Amino acid sequence: MTQQIESPHATRVRPASFDDADDISQIHKRNGLAEFDAPVWRSVWENYPFAEEFRDVPIGWVLETDSGALVGTIGNVHMLYEINGRRVRAAIATAWAVDTAHRGRALHLATTFFKQKGPELLL
Repeated sequence: MTQQIESPHATRVRPASFDDADDISQIHKRNGLAEFDAPVWRSVWENYPFAEEFRDVPIGWVLETDSGALVGTIGNVHMLYEINGRRVRAAIATAWAVDTAHRGRALHLATTFFKQKGPELLL
């Protein structure tokens, strides 16, 4: 029987918001991802050409501890495609990072991405 190692704190996945920008930036930094420029990120989303068609789709998700600390993130880039003359809403996973102590919960972020409602195509 294999012993399961638990994270030191319980966590939950919730949709990311613009208020999470500084914490997401720190998660990127701690996990070796490219620099995350919060003002640019917010500006891109506020001026996104498909925003109206994706208002029901999160911009991403965060992994949050019981104490409110953010320890993981996965982004959700919205994209419109045309396939055989039909518009298709797609979502592309990006910038998936989870702090070492919570990596056992990393798949919860991926599962949330793949179970999301709205987009017809997930990449």
